[in-house]
Amino acid sequence: MISTRKDARDAKLTTYFTGKPCKRGHDAPRYVNSGNCVVCNKLSNQSYYKPLEPKTVRIKITIPHKHIRAIKALAAAFCALEKPTP
Repeated sequence: MISTRKDARDAKLTTYFTGKPCKRGHDAPRYVNSGNCVVCNKLSNQSYYKPLEPKTVRIKITIPHKHIRAIKALAAAFCALEKPTP
């Protein structure tokens, strides 16, 4: 059913179909409140809310030789701690 935005607004609809493709070529309904294509809006939301992929960064740190023994002792003490059970 082909309708106009004004007719859809008067009928209190959320979308309407013009029969014409949007500027990106989608032959889909449009929203009454903005006139945007439903498919374009969905694609835009998917790209905006796309979860960010974690990035791994390696940093090379030079530690003075005199501190290595102390760092290893701290690491061993940390690993020896009991982990709380859920």
